Amino acid sequence: MANNTRQLGWASFASVLVVVAGLLQGVLGLTALLNEGFLTAMGGSLVVWDLAAWGWIHLAMGLAAVVVGTSLMGGGLWSRSTAVMLAALNMVALFVFVSVYPLWTVVLLALNLLVMYSLTARAND
Repeated sequence: MANNTRQLGWASFASVLVVVAGLLQGVLGLTALLNEGFLTAMGGSLVVWDLAAWGWIHLAMGLAAVVVGTSLMGGGLWSRSTAVMLAALNMVALFVFVSVYPLWTVVLLALNLLVMYSLTARAND
């Protein structure tokens, strides 16, 4: 009983974290679309050729994360594996921002790892 409760707690935590990360990623996408100078004027250089396309990609990934996170809250079976895939894709996408926001990138990478762990680890392990 305690293991099932612990596993449900981790899944609930991950679902909230996926929704919050999706909202933040959507804000990042909107920032890239509406104010390109903000991302490029922060001291480093982004490894992106087209900032508008990158903004649309982040906006779409953010929206997908919000949908998947709300499905996780409802116990959707498809949402667990989709959330893990989105977290992995987000980790790859975050490497673009290492030169501009190194500390923030490391924090977000760690949060994505936490999401992946909480959705894949079993409570009895």
